[in-house]
Parts: sequence; C-alpha cells; structure tokens
Amino acid sequence: MKTLAVLLVTVSAAAALTLGPLLPPRRLLLLVLVLVLLVVLLVVLLVVLLVVLPALHFVDYGPKVYGLGAKNQFALPPNPFIIQRAVAVANSVPNVLVRLDLNGEVTLTNQYGQEVEVVDAFGREIELEF
Repeated sequence: MKTLAVLLVTVSAAAALTLGPLLPPRRLLLLVLVLVLLVVLLVVLLVVLLVVLPALHFVDYGPKVYGLGAKNQFALPPNPFIIQRAVAVANSVPNVLVRLDLNGEVTLTNQYGQEVEVVDAFGREIELEF
C-alpha cells in the first residue's frame, strides 16, 4: 500500500515537472493539488477495503440458531449474554431452537417456529430478557 502511494506521488510529481513549462503557475498548482487529492482518496479507499469490510462479518452461533438475523452481517447483533444463554438452553433441552430476528431479538421456538416456554428443574419459566 505504501509502495502504491509512493508510486502515485512520484508519477504526479513527474507529470507536474514535465507539464511545468507548458502551464501557468496557478494551473500547475491546481494540477498538483488534484493529483494529491486523488492519492489521498485512493489511500482512504484502500483503508476502507482492507480494514472496514473484513470487520463486517457474521457470527455463527451453531446449528440450533436460525432466522433472518443468523449469519447475516447487516442484521443488528443480539445481546451476547442473551444469545449465549439461549444457545445453552437450546442445547440442553431437546427440540428447542433459537430464532434470531433482524433487530437482534432472540426467541426460543420449536421446529415449526412456534414459541415455546422452557421451565427449569424448579418449575420456573426461563426468561431470556431482563
């Protein structure tokens, strides 16, 4: 990336030096400024491509999580504590799945998508939200 920036600066400087006698000083300055802005724009574009885009990734919560928010990098991420707890409950109770919506809402469902109420050993309903 640094090599490309240095190459572009040298090419712009060489172009400015060869066009120097042909152009008035104001236009020469304008040409140099435009070339420098193009180099800066290219560097910003490379940073966005190399840093920001790889950060947009999805988290695979496992085979028990489904829905529009699962494996979707543009969905709102769920609360990590709630999704971990929901996956732990789904792994411990048979025939229970976790539905993850686009807005990050987590629900316990059965295989047909109907909400289920899961109770613990004392008969209390397990709540995911606080």
